Amino acid sequence: MRKEKSLKHTFISTMLIAVAVIASLSVVTIWGCGRLQKAILPDANAAYLHILTVDESGNQKEQKLRLEFGEKVKAPTLEEQLDAILVQIGREVTTYSIEKIERSYDSLSPKRKVAYSGLSTCKVLLPALYSIAGTLISALWFYRKKLDPPIKILTEATENIAEENLDFEVYYES
Repeated sequence: MRKEKSLKHTFISTMLIAVAVIASLSVVTIWGCGRLQKAILPDANAAYLHILTVDESGNQKEQKLRLEFGEKVKAPTLEEQLDAILVQIGREVTTYSIEKIERSYDSLSPKRKVAYSGLSTCKVLLPALYSIAGTLISALWFYRKKLDPPIKILTEATENIAEENLDFEVYYES
């Protein structure tokens, strides 16, 4: 026959299990939100190449290419080189500029700012919610499994005494 654990031991065990589950969920949540936040921010090793071409009639053609630092750029083909020569003959002016992408919150679009802020909020609120829910669930389980049965027995005994029925016995196996 297995010896039952004391109430104190059962309560401490229950709370330690709850703390371990809460801590695990919190770590996974904070790590996941951090990873998503990094994905939302622009890459620090990227830049935009702006190509602005203005022809002799004043029409502008703008291109914006995203480049990674350290990325190998393929050499232009012969056809592309001939096009560039024809552009110069046609008196088109092409200017190039490079804009480094800032890896900051300020460089995000409004939708991305909302997502980034929401993830920051989740990093704080979800672990707090896990703590509250885990504590309540553990306390409820402990009450129902360990405290409720003896309280029901004592309640029945109290009702017997109130009815002046003193011919009864109280049994409880802990």
